[in-house]
Amino acid sequence: MTYTIKFKDGSIKEFESLAGQDLRLATNLRELDLQGKDLSYSNLSHCDLSHCDLSNCNLSHCDLSYTELYYSTLYRSDLSHSNLTESDLTGAILRKAICDYANLSHTLLKNTDLSGADLYGADFLRANLYEANLYGAYLLKANLSGADLSGADLSGANLYEANLSGADLSGANLSGANLSGADLSGACLRDANLMCADLEGAILTNADLKGTILDVEKGTEK
Repeated sequence: MTYTIKFKDGSIKEFESLAGQDLRLATNLRELDLQGKDLSYSNLSHCDLSHCDLSNCNLSHCDLSYTELYYSTLYRSDLSHSNLTESDLTGAILRKAICDYANLSHTLLKNTDLSGADLYGADFLRANLYEANLYGAYLLKANLSGADLSGADLSGANLYEANLSGADLSGANLSGANLSGADLSGACLRDANLMCADLEGAILTNADLKGTILDVEKGTEK
């Protein structure tokens, strides 16, 4: 299959495969059928992939920084080790996606569906996850320092040894979440739901717990 790609400078190039290609500033990617395709190791920085169906795509090790992916569908896609710094994923569907060790720092993820996603070791430094759906997500050892998780659904999520220092978790649902060994120092947990959450060994130094629904039977370290 041959892919005809148009670029902002007016040039047109043809590719037999999109894997490992430099597709920066491509203008017609939204017109292509990319579902299930291999785009691994490609440079897609500054591209417009909004509203695209990228389900089951191989996007591992891609450069997706500053890319528009809002309201796109990335169901079960592989984004492991990819760079999504400062991309816009507002309202996107990443349900059951593989994003281990992905760089999502400063990324816009408002109302994004990350339920059941594998986010092991992912970097969400200062990312905006306002009202995101992270139900049952695997966030073991993820970096969520300074992230906005206000109103987010983290029920049943695995946050073992995750870094949530300085994060905004106000109004978040953390019921049944595994927060053992997590760093919540300086985090805002106002009105958050922590019922049945595992807080064994969690660090809550200077955390704001006003109005928090807390299961006192679980151990905490303050």
